[in-house]
Amino acid sequence: CIGSFVGGALADVASTEAGRLRVLAMALMISLPLAFSTLLLPVPWAFLGFLFQQISGEMWPGIIMASVVDLSTPKTRSRIIALHYLLTANIGGFGVLAVSYLTTESYLSLQEAMMIFYPGMLGLGLVLV
Repeated sequence: CIGSFVGGALADVASTEAGRLRVLAMALMISLPLAFSTLLLPVPWAFLGFLFQQISGEMWPGIIMASVVDLSTPKTRSRIIALHYLLTANIGGFGVLAVSYLTTESYLSLQEAMMIFYPGMLGLGLVLV
């Protein structure tokens, strides 16, 4: 919640598509090592890393919504936002199934499978930005 609010505010300050992509890349660069720390550090430090990772890693919804509102026409804006949420929920929901499949059908532990989908997908997002 805090990260999304801060991300939207920073996206409004950036006010151009290239500026918003820079803010998104910065948030992902901060979030990536913190996501690894969540899975690799012992328990008290993992929670602290997770707290800061959630603040920086959850900036993307605010940035994406600011970009969608900027790029769409007023007539199609609500449909595009609804489509974005539909795709995010449906594709993102497959992560649980994929982790379960990797842990039962291969030789990966739960921690290794989560490394692929948690910080791994953040890294992929950083490369795609």
